[in-house]
Amino acid sequence: MTSSDNNSGSPSCRIGLMSRIDFPSDGFRKAALEKAKEIFAREDVHFVDLAGGLVSARYIKEKSLKLKRRLAALKKQIKLLEGKPAKSRSKKAKEAESPEETKRNAGLIKELETQADRFQSYLDELSPEKMAEQLTKLMPVFTNAKGETVKTYIFPSPAYDGDVGETVAQLLAEARDDIRVYQAGGDRQPIKQAGKILEVLVPEKSVWMRGDYFSTPVERILKDKRRQSSREMPDLQVIGCFGSTITKPQGELPRPYVTVPVLHRLQEVRVNENQIGVRVITIFRDRTDPVTKNFSLKDHVGVERSYITLPKNLTARQQKLLELLKANGRLSTGVLADMSNLSRETVEKELKPLVGRDGRRPKNWPGLRYDAKSKRWDFDGYWVRENLLYPPIAEIKAVDSIMAFGCLHAGSIYADYRNFLEMMPKAILERDANVLIGAGDLAEGFKYRDEIYGAMNVTDQEKLAGEILARVMVEVFKARFKKAVEQLPSGAVNADQLLRICEQSLLTLVVIPGNHDLWSLRDGHTPLVVMKSTIVSRVCETIASLLHSKGYCVSCLMGLVSNKVIEPASGVFTLPSGLKVSVMHPWMGRAKTTSLRPQEMLEKAADCHLVVGANFHVGEHLEMWDSELGQRVCLQLGTIKRQSGFENNKLKTVDYGFGYVRLESDGGRIVKTEATFYSSPPGKDAELDPGKVFKDLLVHLGLKS
Repeated sequence: MTSSDNNSGSPSCRIGLMSRIDFPSDGFRKAALEKAKEIFAREDVHFVDLAGGLVSARYIKEKSLKLKRRLAALKKQIKLLEGKPAKSRSKKAKEAESPEETKRNAGLIKELETQADRFQSYLDELSPEKMAEQLTKLMPVFTNAKGETVKTYIFPSPAYDGDVGETVAQLLAEARDDIRVYQAGGDRQPIKQAGKILEVLVPEKSVWMRGDYFSTPVERILKDKRRQSSREMPDLQVIGCFGSTITKPQGELPRPYVTVPVLHRLQEVRVNENQIGVRVITIFRDRTDPVTKNFSLKDHVGVERSYITLPKNLTARQQKLLELLKANGRLSTGVLADMSNLSRETVEKELKPLVGRDGRRPKNWPGLRYDAKSKRWDFDGYWVRENLLYPPIAEIKAVDSIMAFGCLHAGSIYADYRNFLEMMPKAILERDANVLIGAGDLAEGFKYRDEIYGAMNVTDQEKLAGEILARVMVEVFKARFKKAVEQLPSGAVNADQLLRICEQSLLTLVVIPGNHDLWSLRDGHTPLVVMKSTIVSRVCETIASLLHSKGYCVSCLMGLVSNKVIEPASGVFTLPSGLKVSVMHPWMGRAKTTSLRPQEMLEKAADCHLVVGANFHVGEHLEMWDSELGQRVCLQLGTIKRQSGFENNKLKTVDYGFGYVRLESDGGRIVKTEATFYSSPPGKDAELDPGKVFKDLLVHLGLKS
């Protein structure tokens, strides 16, 4: 089967990615699996990969140990009461028992045997056969947009699934035709639709230790795999189990990779586990980097109690108490009494009838459980895990589509201007981006003079940057203007329509200076002034000429274009959706752990939903959830230079290209993101002759005749 992404005609394959459903742990959620099914069907995936974590081997081991200990203790009590040999009861003492005591002991023995049978039943449910039987019912059958069943491939993780998880997966595959099990620890998948090889990797070693940076355990696995493998590198690597959302383009690393969020309620606090959701990746035949779509479910999981439907036959007091439990989680009798202004006795009287009996659970709501150890009330956790459902995906209310680049280094002999001029307008139109961000170092500056083309001064460099960015804006304007006019029913354009079409066809360009730009401050030159004036004048001149050729005229064109070229104070601005963006260019070098700098930028811009940063010449898309803002995104950008003497001397490889991110939000919270990077093999201008002059370069690039 051949398919296309919604913005590209290239043969492609869409893959649904999920990880760590962690059955039958306290964090398992059937609701999350059903939500994944809904998302994968909407995105029309070709198949689904479960990258580790079908079961939680750790939970199974700890739960089994606890149950065995309790069973042993119960059996010991039963033996003592039955009068079997025990130091504590002599034959004489047994004969002295009264009939009432014997009857009482018999009743106690029966009660203990009932408890023992229940614990044995719980223990039996943790056998591979029973878990596979339950998962056969709980695991949804994933489908494409047509409702056709798609296959699910399971990659067991020795660290998270253990031997028991691999056994469960095999039994599940025997029971379900739509499920396949691949090699534990990771395996390769040929993607015939795109002619690529995908490799899914999951941890083989225990990784319970806390990690501060999202990419540390991921890149450790990648390095180990590269060292041990003698096979040719795959085209793309997917790493599961670590609860992070990272997209890394090819460049600094030999192949691009993506990581997968977890699909269960997080039970432990780990810095490198904060993402709950699924991803859909589109792999193209003619592109190195995939397009990733990321669906965060952490907002759903965080408020899942609000989705519990209470029965209709409750008393007013019961309704009040259950609403308190929905809003606050498990609570003691005393706290419930204080919050409801009821007495402790009344609280107990109202809640006791709602507690499930003998393991029986209501069908339409969880019922209550009372924990005697902590003396707290709560909804039944098993019901929430296996019966609660989340609401359908709401219609998206706001969309922001952003293309971004950093480190253009206009004037450098190593900057690949031609590829940038060819790729950027096409990418903007392909992704329907409405904002273009330049995250600093737009000019090369005057520090590394042996790498400056044609002895260009800073003014010339800014003019070059202005001409390049003006060309991008004009190419996008031409295509959008033509399309908008053709779509008018009458074919004629009045003044109001013309103004609106011009405004909608123009990109919003947001720029900040980088450290290379700011070097000129010491010489009394204000960075980016020449560049911005070049952009405005060139775009106005070209658009006015285009409009004139069609018999149109816009009197306020200069003001219209000027308002579209923005250098925000402190690098912070607000998107049309209301989401805040911080554009950064930190004066620091890259780090060995690639997620370190994106995480630091997100921490610095704590009140922003999106951070776009550059200067490290390393590309990375990373997402992090925050209790105040919800899902947050960092798009760290590579460079338009293929190399530099500075980096060569430090044994560094750069990530060439630019990035794209699309944010879909509702009520100021991001619910879906789409991201990709654009790179290409070196073009003809990978290294220019510094002996050439500036005007010759403009002619060479087609920016002057």
